[in-house]
Amino acid sequence: VVTKLGGKAWHTLRVVNIANTIIDSDDSIIWDFMRTKQKGRYEGSEMNPIYADICIASCLLHDIFSLCEGLEWRDNKHRGMDKNHPYYHRTELEELAKRFLSPSVWDLMLYAIESHMWKWSPQPEIIPRRTSMLSMSSVEDAYNFSEMYRVIEVVHIADLLAAQKEFAGF
Repeated sequence: VVTKLGGKAWHTLRVVNIANTIIDSDDSIIWDFMRTKQKGRYEGSEMNPIYADICIASCLLHDIFSLCEGLEWRDNKHRGMDKNHPYYHRTELEELAKRFLSPSVWDLMLYAIESHMWKWSPQPEIIPRRTSMLSMSSVEDAYNFSEMYRVIEVVHIADLLAAQKEFAGF
């Protein structure tokens, strides 16, 4: 029984809310200021709905292993955030992911989760760089990279903003 929400739960809710706002900003529907009346459409930059779902799922899972006190593979004296927490999802959730997700969806979720700490990651070399698009061999490869990068960027930016005091009430 949940009696109260802790800091990580509030942070995760903020991450999801911010990610939804970022994703919604790319929606093709133009609403009035009160979001009660559709004023028009602006096609072409909206996020693929599957990628939007991957963003939200990645946001929900991104920090689940950050404070893993009490699990057999964790040191019970550990306090604070485990800097390697983005990399536990690959092994700890692998069997569950195999049952419910396609390999391509799981890979993109892992990429977003493992990249969410961005330059503060203990493995910054795995994080994709926007400039990687320049070396793509085809326009299709560059487009696919940009779609993947967009998912990673939404998760990272939502997490970064949610961690800021200014966004605590978001």
